[in-house]
Amino acid sequence: MAKRKLRRQLNLIQIIMMGAAGTIAAEIFVLTGHAAEKSGPDAVLALIIAGLLTLPVAINYTELATTYPVTGGTMAYVREAYGSGLFMFLVGSLDCLSSGFYASLSAVGFAYSLSIFFPSIPIIPVAILVIVLMGMMHIRGVTQAGNLQVVFGAFLIVVFSLFIILGLVRPEGFSWETFRSGNVVFEHHSLGQNIAVVLGTIALVYNAYVGFEVIADDAEEIANPTKNIPKGIMISLAIATVVYVLVSFVTIGTVPLEQLQAPKPQ
Repeated sequence: MAKRKLRRQLNLIQIIMMGAAGTIAAEIFVLTGHAAEKSGPDAVLALIIAGLLTLPVAINYTELATTYPVTGGTMAYVREAYGSGLFMFLVGSLDCLSSGFYASLSAVGFAYSLSIFFPSIPIIPVAILVIVLMGMMHIRGVTQAGNLQVVFGAFLIVVFSLFIILGLVRPEGFSWETFRSGNVVFEHHSLGQNIAVVLGTIALVYNAYVGFEVIADDAEEIANPTKNIPKGIMISLAIATVVYVLVSFVTIGTVPLEQLQAPKPQ
């Protein structure tokens, strides 16, 4: 195993928020509409199953990250198994590219969300500015970056909690009649077709749970990794699963199916 060079400064709260903020995103609102269109209220069941199917992946990351608590994540594990050859290079390059695309997509999504309040802002320059600012924050030190993750993670959890609570208690919010109206999706399907639809929905939403692996990527900077890495990965996955399931449950029970569905081409 390569010699450790980074300082262990991230505590458990910072790790949990890093995993939760890295997983939970506005994509749940987009995916909820597509999932409800495919399987109606059973989209909630699909999200639960997807969360459970992610558990073995999380356990694998936990085992590997505690065994090899170094930076690099997947690339480090491939290096330990196969050496520093072509396979490690390909895995590291693809992981780097996927992280770059995800960061770009998140920055553009943030800029579009900000444009709701400030319609005249330029999307691409704002997205680039966000990437630069986040890069500078990480260059300053992992402690500052960890504190920023706590702020972002807490903000996400508070916003989604308000959405769930207000959606359940407001008179114009959740209703069982609206929730069950989506059952029309299965009216003309056989049992086998219904199962196939739910499985397709699980495949659609599964990607929403990707994100907690950032904890394994930063394992070299985590204090007390043997205890904090397993707790951080499992708790952040549990938070994401609960948020996703409740958000979809409230959304499908509040917004009629015909409004959740993607508009049909003319």
